[in-house]
Amino acid sequence: MSRERLRQLEDIAQLQRLRLDRAQLRAAGLRRDLQSAHYACELAAAERGRIDAQWRAALARSEALDLAAIAGWRSLAGDAQGRCEQCEAEHQRAQDAADAFAHELLRVRTQSERADEDAARERAAVARKREEKTADAVLERHNAIGAAP
Repeated sequence: MSRERLRQLEDIAQLQRLRLDRAQLRAAGLRRDLQSAHYACELAAAERGRIDAQWRAALARSEALDLAAIAGWRSLAGDAQGRCEQCEAEHQRAQDAADAFAHELLRVRTQSERADEDAARERAAVARKREEKTADAVLERHNAIGAAP
């Protein structure tokens, strides 16, 4: 019975390790998504900064800006701001997904560790039983030898 239980616990432990491996791969993917979103935010902010700097430089040069030019600058600035906001929203979604999955990863890791511990305890119990049987057999042989005429 214990050997069968040990086999079952080892199978469960192996399954839990596979689940943990998959969860760690998913966590790595989420971290990459988070890094990509962060990088996209930086690029969008840099673009917005360049547009703002160009606009300020045009104003500083006292260029005669007509309404169409002002509308063009506003449009460029609005588009850049929209991309920044979109990138920030994507970054927040990626951060939320990574945070939420961190709890799942912890749960899977704990299950895997417990399954390994259960299998180790059962392995130790099987080994103890084997040792007890061996000791009983040696004692019986010794007693049989001592009882022989």
